[in-house]
Amino acid sequence: MRKIATMENTPALGSPSRLSRWLGAEKHHNVTRSGRLMTTSVTWPLIIFNGLMPAFAATTALEEILLIQRPWFWSVGAMVMGMVAGLAMYLLLTYRPLARRSVVVLCGLPWLLLGVIVLLAFAQGILAGVGRFAVAALVVPAAGPLTTIGRWYVGAGFALLTSIPVILLASQAMAFYVVLMFTTTHSSMWYLAIVDELEEAQQIRAELAVVDERLRFSRDLHDVVGRWLAVISLTAETASELATRGDERTIAQTRRIQELADEARRDVHSLVAGYRQVDVQRELDGAAGLLRSVGAEVSISVRGTYGDDDAELFTAAIQEATTNILRHAAPTRVDIAVDHRCLIVTNDGVLEEGTPEAMQSIDGGHGLIGLAERARAAGGSLVHYCQGNSFVLQLDLKGTS
Repeated sequence: MRKIATMENTPALGSPSRLSRWLGAEKHHNVTRSGRLMTTSVTWPLIIFNGLMPAFAATTALEEILLIQRPWFWSVGAMVMGMVAGLAMYLLLTYRPLARRSVVVLCGLPWLLLGVIVLLAFAQGILAGVGRFAVAALVVPAAGPLTTIGRWYVGAGFALLTSIPVILLASQAMAFYVVLMFTTTHSSMWYLAIVDELEEAQQIRAELAVVDERLRFSRDLHDVVGRWLAVISLTAETASELATRGDERTIAQTRRIQELADEARRDVHSLVAGYRQVDVQRELDGAAGLLRSVGAEVSISVRGTYGDDDAELFTAAIQEATTNILRHAAPTRVDIAVDHRCLIVTNDGVLEEGTPEAMQSIDGGHGLIGLAERARAAGGSLVHYCQGNSFVLQLDLKGTS
């Protein structure tokens, strides 16, 4: 089992604790952080690239206007519209709900206004030479965001319409440049949409990691609590029978129930506090003590070595087998054998065929189903079957080597 920390000692997300790892905060943090880094690395180049176009156009317009000594408001207007257009493109590229038509239209409007200003200046002879590039750089990218609405022909038609004045006032080469700039801007919008979808996928992945960690914690908690409840229930049943007969051992059994409850509380607290280490030998000793307390003879055999991942599954299997024996069997002998990467638990307490307890013992119940899924996920297998009057549980992890 993994170690977790208490809620009181849980630090900030920037330094995830053991509890936050159990609840999935660390995985969520790492996954979303990697997604944000990737999104930023792709988005900022697009922002800079598209933002430089209106800045270049505004600077060109300002230069041309100053050379012919036009009124000052032309210069101010070019500068303001250039900054507004750059800000609009920044919002368009960074604002998440790109699919909203109102956002697309509002962000694309400054491009249209700035394009109109430059076209008017060009038509009046204010812009010449390099000023023609300002026309293409400003007017055509405005059509790119329109394609994000979901109708590519809207943007294509707009690009065609804006190409007409360029063809009339400039040249066919400049018209080609218009189409090229439209394609570039549209490609940027499309690529950014892909990045946005990838970021959503990263978020879903982070949420699944949280669910996975919580399931692991709940599974371990179920194993610990279920085993202790089975032992306490059996001890209480024994105490009840002794009390019915007026046996003096009733008091001792009652005290034993209290001791078991205290041990269970400490075990659960250790699990939550993060100090409950995976120890197969300790689990074997604990299982042997519990089984001997119900009158069963226990034999334990350990051969070979196993890794930490094997130890976690072995511990879960020992807990599940012990719980099932206490609940559904009446054994006189239990054999537990660990042979390298294989665990076999055998008990001779199979109940009479046809009883509910016997059927549940054979079917395995939810605990064994979950354990089998964990074994398959690790590349191993879990089987359980009846062999004469004995019930055998076998966990084999040799296939994972």
